[in-house]
Amino acid sequence: MVELRLIEYFLAVVDHGSVTDASRSLYVTQPAVSQAIRQLEQQLSVELFSRSGRRLALTEAGRSFVAPARRVAADIAAARRAVTAVSTLQAGTIDIASTPTLSVDPLPRMAGLFHRHYPDIEIRISGADAADDVATSVRSGATEVGLAELPFRSDGLRIVECGTQEILLALSHELAAALPEPLTLRDLDTVPMIVDLSVRDSSRSHVPGLDGAFGSAVIECAHRQAVWELVVRGAGATLVPADIARRELTDVAVRSLTPPIVRRLAVMVRSSAVSPAARAFMDVNSLLLPNLP
Repeated sequence: MVELRLIEYFLAVVDHGSVTDASRSLYVTQPAVSQAIRQLEQQLSVELFSRSGRRLALTEAGRSFVAPARRVAADIAAARRAVTAVSTLQAGTIDIASTPTLSVDPLPRMAGLFHRHYPDIEIRISGADAADDVATSVRSGATEVGLAELPFRSDGLRIVECGTQEILLALSHELAAALPEPLTLRDLDTVPMIVDLSVRDSSRSHVPGLDGAFGSAVIECAHRQAVWELVVRGAGATLVPADIARRELTDVAVRSLTPPIVRRLAVMVRSSAVSPAARAFMDVNSLLLPNLP
């Protein structure tokens, strides 16, 4: 394989017309340029220049090599620019995996914060059923960053806790009128529940004691927006993170639970081989998540 350095020296001689001028433009000695040209000719098994005194003239083989050499040099320069853009966060892509509930909140806020800091990085988000699935995705390299509820299997990962999430009961004002504030988990047995099937398994694994709540379900629905609409219409109650209840569910009541159910959230990357974009996502959100707008 021909070294890029030899191609660069060859093109310098072509462009400047002599070894002397080429060496000046490259900031190297004349012997270094002459040796590079001889080495290139040996590797290509052709004579690139005819030598007459101090002047060099391209041979037919040399003339035919100029265009391919320029293409190689241009491609390498473009590759260097691309690598520089990625390393300086001026280009690139970041792949993020999240559990279903966290993909609604706080991932949109986290992604929005990252985008405001690094608008040229493309963000691609995928879902996973449970926290361990997110961890597996990151550990395998399928995604670079994961967002999940603790605990989960963390071997091979770097984890940074990035906040907490309280779980509340959202329900119509009519249903809420007959219920105390706060509610015990036992009280949930008397409440008609609407279960969001898209987050049921994740919620069960991270909210101990909720089997009774799921057991009292009167409606099961796989569409989150439909679940929220059913709550607003008084069809039943649903368990939902506090921020979602207050921001997304209007005209409903909320009841806190006792003891309070608070999930710990964490972002994760692999312990090694972290891209600049993934490192930046971790740094931005681990520091600023508690104050996200």
